Amino acid sequence: MSTAGTTVKILLLTSTARRHLRFASCLSRAFHWADLHVVVEARSPSPWPLAYDRRVWDAEQRVFDEPARIEGWVESVATAQDAFPIGEPLIADTVIVFGSGLIRDPLLAACIECRAVNLHAGISPFYRGNSCNFWAAYDGHPEYVGMTIHRLSAGVDAGDILEVVTAPDHSDPFMRGMLAVRAGQDRLIEKIRDGSIWDAGTPQDLSQTIRYSKRADFTDSVAMEFLNRSPQ
Repeated sequence: MSTAGTTVKILLLTSTARRHLRFASCLSRAFHWADLHVVVEARSPSPWPLAYDRRVWDAEQRVFDEPARIEGWVESVATAQDAFPIGEPLIADTVIVFGSGLIRDPLLAACIECRAVNLHAGISPFYRGNSCNFWAAYDGHPEYVGMTIHRLSAGVDAGDILEVVTAPDHSDPFMRGMLAVRAGQDRLIEKIRDGSIWDAGTPQDLSQTIRYSKRADFTDSVAMEFLNRSPQ
């Protein structure tokens, strides 16, 4: 079922990096007939070593080189929870989570009730949690660098899968990861446009998880080890 030509309400919960704002901009341009509400969650300064951070920044600038222009309601908050009064329903036809921090109840429950979609930077169920595309590359599994479009669930990156988008091939793992993000964004926009975002998803087999990573796992020594063995 196509949504083209129909006014819909889209809620995007995202963050402040260039890749996040580019996605909001693309939604604004693709669905000019939509009521777009973008909640941008402030993030703390990067904890990564400067040399590693520069590689990430350079790849992001190269892949997301167009300026972000967001038309619609844009709200900046400390956490996504701050934007929504407790107990009030979410007024949106399509709720998308991309790069927002850990969403807790009651917002999480409201998003699940709305059949929200998470754009996960990683290929589930193999890599779930934090910095999944990094860990796939770190573990020597470039085939698991990509994006997963799945239903938001109470379990982290555990909801029914709507589509997996593999990363375009690239010798630079930093570029490969950013190209994967761009491809996932573009594919999700297509799924909203053609209505397939409402298709039934495929349940995940969580026994296939290779790594369930947390933010604390990504240390300076791990980052520098990966950087030193990555092509320049």
